Amino acid sequence: MNVVASDENDIVDSLYAFLAAVDEAERAGCFASTDTQARDHILQNVPTRPSDSLFNAYGYRIERSGVNLKPDLRLKVERAYFSASEKSDKNYLGVSTVLFDVTTNSDGLFRFQQAQPIHYSPDSLAQIDREGSRDLAILDLKPQKHYRVLFYSHQVPTDQNFSAALIGADDSARLDQFEQAMRADAGASCTSSTHDDVQCLEFRGFVTVSVQIQIELNGKPQFVDWGTAVKGVVPLKSRKSLKIQRRLGDTYYDLTFNRSDKNILDLTLVGADRLTW
Repeated sequence: MNVVASDENDIVDSLYAFLAAVDEAERAGCFASTDTQARDHILQNVPTRPSDSLFNAYGYRIERSGVNLKPDLRLKVERAYFSASEKSDKNYLGVSTVLFDVTTNSDGLFRFQQAQPIHYSPDSLAQIDREGSRDLAILDLKPQKHYRVLFYSHQVPTDQNFSAALIGADDSARLDQFEQAMRADAGASCTSSTHDDVQCLEFRGFVTVSVQIQIELNGKPQFVDWGTAVKGVVPLKSRKSLKIQRRLGDTYYDLTFNRSDKNILDLTLVGADRLTW
């Protein structure tokens, strides 16, 4: 099993290296100008298991633990509060939640827009909050061609005081280099790293940063957490009449599947998926 996993990782590493070369060729003007990056066309046509949809749509694999942001994704920042430095149930005060939509400006550069005011639970927490408002610093980040969320939990020691960072640059190769430098140094941070051409924002404290995607359930738009599968949104009694459409480019296509094969329940949903039953 270890040999198989090693071979799969080698194949994936080779694919990432190939995609980096494709990005470089695209920057050099080797491809016709389109609204979609060449790497996206390639990723969408890589055969994968149903549970690996996020790789096709976003090039995401948990080993790399970084998400390349695209329009219509949403960032959710949840911050827990305690009455003392000891993080325990008896000292727990509540939680704040703030949402940011990933959008683009007139130049096609990524920027962030606050989707709603900070929500506090309980409401009284708003009177003593001195941390949640600093998450609004995301609104001060400069528009960039590429933005990526880095999740530290997979590869950085747990004694670090941050859980995620948001990095952006106009050059995807520069973004890759910056991420590699951050991964290689367990003590690295936005402030300790040289990044004149890279935007970098850390989320410190007892905070969780997650990505959400927007899908349609029986014609109604709804945001769900990153990694949500079909079985997480479709009632058991409705699965026999389930229909799924997925967008490729500007066109929706029906997903064909054997209704007796339960593997469809493990299909990981991606942005703009349409499910009806």
